[in-house]
Amino acid sequence: MPRPERRKSRRFPLRQSAVIRHKNTLSAEIPAFTLNASVNSVFLTTDIAIAEGRTVHVAISLKKDGVETVRLYGTGNVVRAQTLPTGRFALGIVFEKPLTSSGA
Repeated sequence: MPRPERRKSRRFPLRQSAVIRHKNTLSAEIPAFTLNASVNSVFLTTDIAIAEGRTVHVAISLKKDGVETVRLYGTGNVVRAQTLPTGRFALGIVFEKPLTSSGA
């Protein structure tokens, strides 16, 4: 059964590398790859499962011609988690505030 549309903003394709870290832990960064994003959310894939409801820090590296031009940071909640046929995991993350270019 299809899920009801819950997005507040339009999504755009965004294929960039990212890293995820659990909030309030000293966990290592988990490599990820974005598939699409909106003003207040991102959909990405990773090799590590993260449960729905978990709060995470995300850093997205925006690159042009293979060179990182800016890194965007945000904290959000995993609102969707699914296993892909490839064995990777897809995560939908909604951010608490818009992404910023400072890691504060």
